[in-house]
Amino acid sequence: MDKSAIIKALRDGTQAASNGIAASMLAQPVDGISAGLNYIGIPTGNAPVGGSQWLQDKGITPQIQDGGIPAFIGDVLGQTAGNLAFGVGQLPKQIK
Repeated sequence: MDKSAIIKALRDGTQAASNGIAASMLAQPVDGISAGLNYIGIPTGNAPVGGSQWLQDKGITPQIQDGGIPAFIGDVLGQTAGNLAFGVGQLPKQIK
């Protein structure tokens, strides 16, 4: 594996992890609320602010072209980290 391939793999992996964290901590709740509002007849548009499509449109979570295994691993780690961080933040509320 040459140096440029290693750099690309690291870049794709870290971008995928970043996308996963943003998706799990910000976009999932917004997309869920948006879906619920749309279901009861309140339109929210195609890309509600903070939702997954809005994040992509603004370039915050760019698509990774042919990221392969490094992008997959980065996405899994990012999603997991985001969900764990959100869950750990909820622990003090659960303990009370």
